[in-house]
Amino acid sequence: LKANTTGENNTAVGQGTAEKLTTGAQNTAIGHRAMNNGIVTGIDNTALGRSAGYNLSSGSNNLLLGHDAGFTGSPGGNNTTGSNAIFFFKNG
Repeated sequence: LKANTTGENNTAVGQGTAEKLTTGAQNTAIGHRAMNNGIVTGIDNTALGRSAGYNLSSGSNNLLLGHDAGFTGSPGGNNTTGSNAIFFFKNG
C-alpha cells in the first residue's frame, strides 16, 4: 500500500502486496506480490496467492485464487478489468 492516496479499507499481507494501489477500496491481497503492479481504482477485489491479480488495474468484484491467478490481466480470454470475474490460473 505504498502508493495509497485515498483508498480505504484495503488489506495487504505479504511482501510487495498492493504496492501500486492508490484509490481502490475494500480490496484484499494476500500473498507475495499479490495485486502488486496494477490495482489503482478497483473496488471489492480479492487476490489470494503469489502474484494473484498482479496486473489487475481497475476491475471490481473479482476473485483471483492461486499462484499467478489473473497475472497477465486476461487469463483464459477473460478481462480482469470487468466485474464479477473469478479466475483460477497458474502460468506454466
